Amino acid sequence: MEWKKHIKSLKKRAIVNYSDKITATIKRIQVASHISERHGEPMTVCFSGGKDSQVMLHLVQRAGVPFHAVYEVTTIDHPANVKFIRKNYPHVEFCHPPLNFWQLIEKKKFLPTIWSRYCCEKLKEYHGSGLIAIGVRREESRKRSEYPVVENHSRQRGKVMFYPIIDWLEWEVWQYIEDNGLPVNPCYDSGRRVGCMVCPFAPTKQLISVFTEFPNLKKKMLKTIHLLRETSNYASAYKDKTDEEILEWWMSKKSIAEYFQPRLFD
Repeated sequence: MEWKKHIKSLKKRAIVNYSDKITATIKRIQVASHISERHGEPMTVCFSGGKDSQVMLHLVQRAGVPFHAVYEVTTIDHPANVKFIRKNYPHVEFCHPPLNFWQLIEKKKFLPTIWSRYCCEKLKEYHGSGLIAIGVRREESRKRSEYPVVENHSRQRGKVMFYPIIDWLEWEVWQYIEDNGLPVNPCYDSGRRVGCMVCPFAPTKQLISVFTEFPNLKKKMLKTIHLLRETSNYASAYKDKTDEEILEWWMSKKSIAEYFQPRLFD
């Protein structure tokens, strides 16, 4: 399995003793749980089906604190991920957003991009109050490298964000999964992304792969782009471009002006 290769290659970066980190994380969860008690409700554990949220959920269970695990349906979830969660984590509650992904785009009148990823806030960050546990790690990105263990939500008052495994390394996550016999999401073995199938941050090759595997999803994207162009000023400066070309631009991660700028030798 591809994920097993990570354990051997990433172990070399170990700094903190692995077993000590497990103990410290469980203690961290128990201490943070007191915040939930002050709010009068159990900790909300945001579960995605991915490896990090699996480890986080397992550690919360070991900590013996009250919690409520939820999966926030984005309406563009990979079927294999949904099936995996329903089969292996039946206690996780599926929460549906007020508007689905396509309705949200119609309301905003533009596709979400790396510069304006409004979809996350409306589809994944709307649920719960009090203490919200999320399985993010500092190692994942430059922005997350600055995350504290606990912080107030920047936009939603009354929410306290808690990152139990913020200081875990990738090899430690995989090692924990193997040591505790946790099921591995099949999306990892097939190279798929665990999360939204149509994510503005997903690599272009990955989006092409998704649209190849799910042609109806691509048709829906093209239909949505066409609707935006018909009913709003979306990409109005590029009326000579087809809907397919607009979709190709969106997948490129470039600004629309940069993508369609005249090329000297075309």
